[in-house]
Amino acid sequence: MVYCADIAQLLLKLGVPQYEPKDWRLFTDSSKRSLKRVLLYNGNQFASIPLAHSSTLKENYEAVKYVLEKIGYDQHKWFICVDLKMVNFLLGQQSGFTKYPCFLCMWDSRDRAQHDTKKDWPVREELVPCKERNVINDPLVDRDRILFPLLHIKLGLIKQFTKALDKDGDCFTYLCQAFPGLTMEKLKAGIFDGPQIRQLIRDSEFGKSMNKVELEAWKAFVLVGILEKMGICHRYSIIRAMCLFIPIMKDSKLIIKDLVFDGVPVRLYWPKTSPAGNRKGIIFLHGGAGVFGSIRTSEMICRSIAHQTDSVVMCAEFRLAPEHPYPVPVLDCLTAAIYFMKNAKEYGVDASCIAIAGESIGGTFTAAICQELVTREDLPRVRAQVLIYPFLQGMDFNLPSYQQNHSVPPMFRKRTVKVGLTYLTGKTMNVDGVLKGAHVPPDLREKCKKWISADNIPEEFKARGYVPVKPAPFSEELYEQVKRGTETMFAPLLAEDDIIRQLPETFILTCEYDGFRDDGLLYKKRLEDNGVPVTWYHVQDGFHGIMGLAGWGPLEFPSTQKCLQSAIQFLKDL
Repeated sequence: MVYCADIAQLLLKLGVPQYEPKDWRLFTDSSKRSLKRVLLYNGNQFASIPLAHSSTLKENYEAVKYVLEKIGYDQHKWFICVDLKMVNFLLGQQSGFTKYPCFLCMWDSRDRAQHDTKKDWPVREELVPCKERNVINDPLVDRDRILFPLLHIKLGLIKQFTKALDKDGDCFTYLCQAFPGLTMEKLKAGIFDGPQIRQLIRDSEFGKSMNKVELEAWKAFVLVGILEKMGICHRYSIIRAMCLFIPIMKDSKLIIKDLVFDGVPVRLYWPKTSPAGNRKGIIFLHGGAGVFGSIRTSEMICRSIAHQTDSVVMCAEFRLAPEHPYPVPVLDCLTAAIYFMKNAKEYGVDASCIAIAGESIGGTFTAAICQELVTREDLPRVRAQVLIYPFLQGMDFNLPSYQQNHSVPPMFRKRTVKVGLTYLTGKTMNVDGVLKGAHVPPDLREKCKKWISADNIPEEFKARGYVPVKPAPFSEELYEQVKRGTETMFAPLLAEDDIIRQLPETFILTCEYDGFRDDGLLYKKRLEDNGVPVTWYHVQDGFHGIMGLAGWGPLEFPSTQKCLQSAIQFLKDL
């Protein structure tokens, strides 16, 4: 095998003046004939750097371990780009047709009665050698350091795009003519390689064969490729593009309109039935960490709320980070909410009965907006707020729920904080200091400990394990980078009691397997301590994002509808 272990000197010789491991990712691949390791620079400013290659090592755990040791992976801890096959070797899992092949959950591939219908498989909380769970070796890397190559994702997206096409339509006919050498089976399945995808992207005539929906989806797909080459927001743009593939179906019982409220795009949902008077108004704010998500992702939730509560529902399409970091997204929501409240009668809404609801960061925005509006005498009072597993503070990421759920997907603790800081700053940051609490000034920590403390969490929520962690020494430099995270528009849990006690009746939903669980519990206590009525619903088997799957049939979990119906019942009772 040929390899290099002195990475810094290698890069220096190749003209890279300064080496920071966080700026690089390790691409690893293998076949029956060879193993290779290549360093890739984030943003592609520099060429790829081969680190190791062997034409004799076999494709197995020991060979992968040997190569990683030789190049000194433990000294650098790069993110690693791999395919699913290589994941088995890196995480010590047994290869082949195994009972538990997934590295995220305990999906039983041999449970013939349930393996393709059951949705609530237990989370695989750790990867330790245990033959009964198909882990036969110690993991070679941390699970949250693994990334999947974008080409693999794009191949999946083009498949979904092609499968959704009308096979008798102009667009699919154009594909058949563009690739006469492909079999009809491959064309219908959307099986294209990289050069063929590039051919379609360059073909200006291809877009002319599409209808409006197909063209919108195709533009999003092309955007993924452009941003990838520029090194901008890879994961976020891909997720945004995937959202545009969500089909929008007609609803014979609703009137649905896309409007613009004071510069902010919104979608309104009205029941077609004639009301006795003005209806309730519900402002719904979607989730997505402030970096992805859209009206489309909350479409089914908004329709369900409009149907079942006989309300007019407004959903805001706020701008997203990192292009538009905090406070732009929450201010967009505030702008749309104020417009809706001022013009309620125009949309058949009783201005005295408007509730604001939000999921995930939409719940954060809901809490922040309700606090902002308590001092607005020119507006009607908000009737209620609905907070669905909200993020509410960025001071302590070692509360019991963060410790217990640090490796529970999709909210891996480190990744969650990294995305949150991207929303806050518009930049990708090293989060180690923030995870340890080094960003919080001592005086602020002292002031807020009465609100943000594990002592305020009921003991039953510590049963799965909790160890108090002493904060790291304060870093003025780190604080300067993230200090806006102490503003109440970002962290509503830090609001003063004078604001809290004026808030409207509140519904809070928390999930046991969610790092944000304790944010909800702490806010519940603050509201109750200040005399605000709170309805609390805790989902014992729930996880972050579970309600967002409502209306998607086989993708729903057993508790998905329970979450949605609990919120809807609260809104119906207003």
